[in-house]
Amino acid sequence: MAVKEFLEKLKSRELFNALNEVYSEPESLEETTLREKKQKALFKENTEDGIVKNRYYRACAP
Repeated sequence: MAVKEFLEKLKSRELFNALNEVYSEPESLEETTLREKKQKALFKENTEDGIVKNRYYRACAP
């Protein structure tokens, strides 16, 4: 049981480190622009006259 838990933690740590390495570089201007457009479209889709329609979206509204 302890070996299995150790291997799971090791795998998790390796995945975490790999993700940190991939996302350590800053976004390019193109990536930033695309992300902002997607956020605005999602906000527009989930609001009506400035009122959030989806209660799950409220936590991440800009």
